Amino acid sequence: MGKVLGRKFKLAAAGFTLVELLVVVAIVLIIVSGIVTVGGTVRTQAKIRNTESTIRLLESALTEYNNYKSSFPPGCGDEQYDFVTIVQDRTGYFGEEGDHAIAPDTWGTFAGVDLNRLLAARASVEILYFFLDQVPDCQKYLSRIAEEYKTNEDGDSLKVNDVFVPLIEVNDAWQRPIRYKVFLTGEDFPELISAGPDGLFYTADDIISTEMQL
Repeated sequence: MGKVLGRKFKLAAAGFTLVELLVVVAIVLIIVSGIVTVGGTVRTQAKIRNTESTIRLLESALTEYNNYKSSFPPGCGDEQYDFVTIVQDRTGYFGEEGDHAIAPDTWGTFAGVDLNRLLAARASVEILYFFLDQVPDCQKYLSRIAEEYKTNEDGDSLKVNDVFVPLIEVNDAWQRPIRYKVFLTGEDFPELISAGPDGLFYTADDIISTEMQL
């Protein structure tokens, strides 16, 4: 209590009022939310750049393959994920029958509405990698793909000359397979497609080789 000219008064209480504290808390939450949003955007952009880099390396390997073979490796459609059962016969032709090893219990390791397309993408890029790896000039580009993006999650392999060769899939930065798409004419340069951040093919955030900026 204080006293001025004989009158008593109360000293003002120190600190913030409840309203002021709530305003401060709200401001802090807005700032934190902005930081989280910006951080998420930065991480997504980094993954997009890494995926584009992987796709460009595959494109370069495909160019070398085409220069060497005057053709492109075969691909598969959205539903043809059993394409991984192919093996090489004595003529070098790849067909749908033959000796092969596959791990069916782990083959369907994806979940969601795009399961068949993801399986088809895995099958297509496994076969693409297998073919590219047979050409020495392609190997220098394959070796530059980050090891974390090259996996064999389903544990399948191809029997060639009595040796089982692991079928390696190349993934994007979200660890989902990059799809290898061959056009029906067989003449146009194939497409390499990542399903992008949402993991769904044929949506606006797909990362497509033919639409990437140089």
